[in-house]
Amino acid sequence: MLKKLTDAFLKTSPKLFLSIGLLLVLLTYYQTIFQELVYYYNYIINKHFKVEVVRNVTKINPEIISKINTDPTAISIKPVDTNFGIVIENINVNAPIVKDVSIIDTSSYLESLKRGVAHASFSGYPSEQNSNVYLFAHSSNNFWELGKYSSVFNLTYKLNIKDQINLFYEGRRYIYEIENKLLVNDFKVDETAYEYLGPTLTLQTCYPTGTSLYRLIIRATLVGVYDYSN
Repeated sequence: MLKKLTDAFLKTSPKLFLSIGLLLVLLTYYQTIFQELVYYYNYIINKHFKVEVVRNVTKINPEIISKINTDPTAISIKPVDTNFGIVIENINVNAPIVKDVSIIDTSSYLESLKRGVAHASFSGYPSEQNSNVYLFAHSSNNFWELGKYSSVFNLTYKLNIKDQINLFYEGRRYIYEIENKLLVNDFKVDETAYEYLGPTLTLQTCYPTGTSLYRLIIRATLVGVYDYSN
């Protein structure tokens, strides 16, 4: 009887282990796979997005208006949090931001990613003069530890120079344009990644998605600010 059970296990175990392995891969990468599929579907059907335009937009500086996407065919995105939030129109990102999160305390930033994108505690705020707002979201942790917003920056590698990133802070909209992108070794994210001149936004995430081989750093410069209240 024991020999029969052993033989049966040996016959079925390869398929069992393969199934378990495939399940673990799916659980680890399902968010990335889903986001990629949605992104390409939207691309194929020419579906694109813009920040919802508020009623008082005509009262702001004409130079700022030129930076605002007013494409009538684009789907409007209403920011989920105008007190502190981020919208990236080109990849349909719309998320709240959690203030003052430690970048070295793993439990702290994992907990913050359950509530929003993490704002590094060493960085500034959009309203501060010449500040660098540093935001990060990690996607390389175990799938059971990942928070709801850990995958928000998964598609940021698709962003290009001059693409816009919108921050909302205390009822104002801050429009940034990407000026550069760089990949750095996981263990070499040093002061060179944090240096900046003038009001800057920095995004950091793992790359490739689901690994910790590199950090993708995106730097953007502030090009416009206006009151987003109605």
